[in-house]
Amino acid sequence: MKLVWNYLSNPFVVNTIFLVIILYLVYKYIKEEKYNDANSYTPDLIATLGIIGTFLGITIGLLNFDSDPDRMEASVPLLLNGMKIAFITSLMGLGVSSLLKGFQSQKIRDIENN
Repeated sequence: MKLVWNYLSNPFVVNTIFLVIILYLVYKYIKEEKYNDANSYTPDLIATLGIIGTFLGITIGLLNFDSDPDRMEASVPLLLNGMKIAFITSLMGLGVSSLLKGFQSQKIRDIENN
């Protein structure tokens, strides 16, 4: 369990996992030739993943934080690692979701014009 916690406390590992999931969803979305209900939810799903990453990062940071004045200084870097996870996953999720919403709007316009 300690090994898993060490990996989850590492911003690079968590952000890479989120990036791989998001890239997979984008790949599946772009690969789909026609617009349908299944891929219409992809941008919202990616935004939701970003928000989940935010809460995960904040939780990781707060669980590692020690409010004892003698140990507080040593726990600040762990808190900041959690905040890195929170902000980067939010940016990835919301940024990619916004891009896909733009592509989605273009697909819908193309369908309506044909």
